[in-house]
Amino acid sequence: IEHMVPRSELELEKRRVAKWKRRADEQPSVLTATTRMSVHWKINWSQATAASGT
Repeated sequence: IEHMVPRSELELEKRRVAKWKRRADEQPSVLTATTRMSVHWKINWSQATAASGT
């Protein structure tokens, strides 16, 4: 029950990640690839938990 994230919270997270990704695209750096990887991992993980929660 602890891992169940409210839909609104998930939307907020998605929006924040999108903004973060846009910023990373605007100023590419050495960390960009790593950052993008961790962002993808985080998104995949939250989707997996959301799916298993239903």
